[in-house]
Amino acid sequence: MIRPLLYERELVSRIQRELPTAKMFRIATAMVSPAGVDELYPSLEKCLERGGIGRVLIGVDLPSDPNAIERLRKLSTKHSGHLELKYFRPLRNRIFHLKLFIFGNGGSRHSAIVGSSNVTAGGLIDNHEANIWVQSGSAVDELTEYFDEHFEGAYSSQVTPEWLDEYREGWALRKRLYDRLRKLRRKKSSAVFLPHRNSNFPKRIKDSLIVFTGRIPNSPRRELYPLVRRLGGDTAEIGGVARASCLVHAELPRGFKTTRKLRRARKVGIPVITEEAFWSLVSKEKALRRKHR
Repeated sequence: MIRPLLYERELVSRIQRELPTAKMFRIATAMVSPAGVDELYPSLEKCLERGGIGRVLIGVDLPSDPNAIERLRKLSTKHSGHLELKYFRPLRNRIFHLKLFIFGNGGSRHSAIVGSSNVTAGGLIDNHEANIWVQSGSAVDELTEYFDEHFEGAYSSQVTPEWLDEYREGWALRKRLYDRLRKLRRKKSSAVFLPHRNSNFPKRIKDSLIVFTGRIPNSPRRELYPLVRRLGGDTAEIGGVARASCLVHAELPRGFKTTRKLRRARKVGIPVITEEAFWSLVSKEKALRRKHR
């Protein structure tokens, strides 16, 4: 059995369903954060209190937060003999990039989650990630063997208080550099979404017919639609896509229904814009209204 875990909290819900009853678990993550550990901690504790035995392998090539590692270390100390915690140091010019969750309930019932999600808030909940849940004895056995080869090999080491103190010293500098790099990448990539001055991208909210697909955080439709109308525009549902000035492409929670609008807009050549571009139009329209008062 294979099932995709793609939308909203599907991944976290599956992990929280599997962990508490698991007799064995393995977790490999390239990065770990306090918020990510918070999401899984109650399920981890419940599993260990029931006698489950687990292994956690953390990558430190990316800026894994030492506070998150420390919390897991304390959990492994509390449940000594049931939870082993290690970090992985690969050869130079290579990165430990695994994202793997394995669960065993005894007998032949084993499952695994393989995909792109780290044990961070972004990886588990907020980012655009893709994972699959697999329930297949031979596949899970092979993944478990692969995990154990890394966990028991020469490149993994126990997380000790001494190592963690040393790691913490260099972490703050690496984190600042990593965050700066991400900001530069985001700034550079955001230019791709700016409308070209000669495109048929709408120049104003006024006199525009706007269709929304997906969900804009903290801005429900009951607030967005009146806002557009106050600024002189109008809104429509899927039947109005062909007449629309643009389609605002926001998040797609369980995107099957909302994707119909996106496909229709692409088919008839309606401009598709990001929610950031929509808010830019809103700001521009408000500024024009203030100017002409």
